[in-house]
Amino acid sequence: MEKVSLIIPVYNVEKCLPKCLDSAIRQTYSELEIIVVNDGSPDRSDRIIAEYAAKDSRIVTVNKPNGGLSDARNAGMNVATGEYLCFLDGDDWLDSDFVEQMLHRMTSDHLDLVCCDYRYTWKDGHSIDKHFLAGLPPALNKADAIAAFLKQQILASVAIKMFRRELCESNELRFEQGILWEDLIFTMQYLLLCDKTGIIEGCLYNYFQAEISISRSKETLNVLHWMRSALRCVEMTGENFMYVFDDEKKCFLAKAFIGVMVYSFKCKDKSIRNELKKELKKRNKQIGLKYLSSSEKMLILLYRFNYRIAQIIFLNIYKKLQAR
Repeated sequence: MEKVSLIIPVYNVEKCLPKCLDSAIRQTYSELEIIVVNDGSPDRSDRIIAEYAAKDSRIVTVNKPNGGLSDARNAGMNVATGEYLCFLDGDDWLDSDFVEQMLHRMTSDHLDLVCCDYRYTWKDGHSIDKHFLAGLPPALNKADAIAAFLKQQILASVAIKMFRRELCESNELRFEQGILWEDLIFTMQYLLLCDKTGIIEGCLYNYFQAEISISRSKETLNVLHWMRSALRCVEMTGENFMYVFDDEKKCFLAKAFIGVMVYSFKCKDKSIRNELKKELKKRNKQIGLKYLSSSEKMLILLYRFNYRIAQIIFLNIYKKLQAR
């Protein structure tokens, strides 16, 4: 049986970690190497990891000083020995057949990458399935996979994918440190290396949605990393691929543009909001409306008409949705 390395970075997730680890050890596919990276977590995560490692010999523990998500994932990749790689965040969990289904597609169709859909889950137990992959064919060549990624039909998250470890090792591919939205860059780099991508429309990964009070969340300029990472991906596409992808690249930047815009709408810190507005003004002519949803197009058109009007309309709709 072929071994799958499942890398789980852990930092301050003691309340969610048992459910995460249970989902890993209870996979229907048993030939697993479960690499749990304790990224200098100051809570009880280290004791929870030790308890699980004592019960299941497949768990490999890596303890390291805190270095962030990219550094923790890289530490896991450095010790991985499986033919295939998967990533699971410490506050999320997998459906029991996640690995089995992903590996079956990978091996039976001789793929380099497999992607699945996911669901959002909340503390009260309700969930929402997200089907971004709907409408894509079961298998994509390099050009079609890159186009789907730029249109964000294939999402950036590495947690809803299975990778060939040999492709990462032979190309010295690791997560870039010192940035956020690092999954965008890693996924683009990997797509440029692989020839065939497989699609599973089933929701096999569970993203836990922690409730964070707006009053306790610190406003920052971190959302600008989204735009910077998106720009890097666009540059890589131009450097490494003959096909132009003009409309797809404009769509990709538009998704980041909307992310920055929405954050600016909700931002109460005037100085931060002004910096975000400068970025929006700078990127306005680089984005396109093709491939966007009707609501996304409307939001950008409202912004182009008048920022303040767009903000008022968005916040009004947002508050109504939050009240439901």
